[in-house]
Amino acid sequence: MISTSLAARYLTTLTGFPYPDNIALASHLESVVRLNGGIPATIGVLNGVACIGLESEELIQLCSSTGKADTMKVSTRDLSYICGLVRYQRLLTM
Repeated sequence: MISTSLAARYLTTLTGFPYPDNIALASHLESVVRLNGGIPATIGVLNGVACIGLESEELIQLCSSTGKADTMKVSTRDLSYICGLVRYQRLLTM
């Protein structure tokens, strides 16, 4: 039986970098995890839904919205509030 580790990473590790540098960083970090036998799983909130293991398109959508007025940066303490609001057309990063 082969053991595999899941490496969860909050999207906030990428929000301090400008787009598209944050996408390059995300790709690099996921490569490092894969090379070491793990499964990368970036965590973010997209359109009011908490997502674990963002797809490439979702990651690009969130990273490209960093710093925009209609993007909210949230933490784990905000999840129930943010997901409960179901804000339409809002990009949320965690």
